[in-house]
This record gives sequence, C-alpha cells and structure tokens, in this order.
Amino acid sequence: MKRTWGLEYEEIISGPYKFWRVFIKNPFQKDEKWYAGLNQKFLENALKSGIHRLILVVGQKEIIVAPPTKKEIKRMEFEDIPSMFQGSPPMRIYHWKL
Repeated sequence: MKRTWGLEYEEIISGPYKFWRVFIKNPFQKDEKWYAGLNQKFLENALKSGIHRLILVVGQKEIIVAPPTKKEIKRMEFEDIPSMFQGSPPMRIYHWKL
C-alpha cells in the first residue's frame, strides 16, 4: 500500500498495463450525485507514471476509469483547500463523479 498526497493506493501491473487502485474514504454528495475528491498532484503523478486505468474503491464498489488528460483536468470542477503549512499554496481538489 502506498500513500501520496493524502490518498492510499496500490499499484497493479498486468502485462504492459499499470493500474492504481485508489481507496476513497470520504465520498461526498452534491446535486444528488456522489463525487470523490482527487487532488491535482495525485492526478499529475498518475499521468507521469503512465497509469492505464484508475480503480476507485468506494466501500465495496470498484469503479474503473481512465485517468484524465491534462486537457480534461482543465475542464473538471475543483475546489482549492488552504494549505496547512503557512505560506504554501492551496491544494487543488478535483471533483470526480462516481
């Protein structure tokens, strides 16, 4: 189990494909739909690592999705959360519809 930027995940390699199984602990509801929050650094690391698919684990449910491209990330809804470190920029959390 790995942990980065507040998210726990495990890496799975199957032949030429690489997956990250991400454990979502706090999904939230907005406009009667469920969302997960994935931060900008986590998504950027997934793209840099060549991840083929993300497996979002919410309770007993697994949702398999392609990681968003940089272009798609720019169109996603997000919120900026103040950093807990003084003088650091806020952390950008993207809302991922489940």
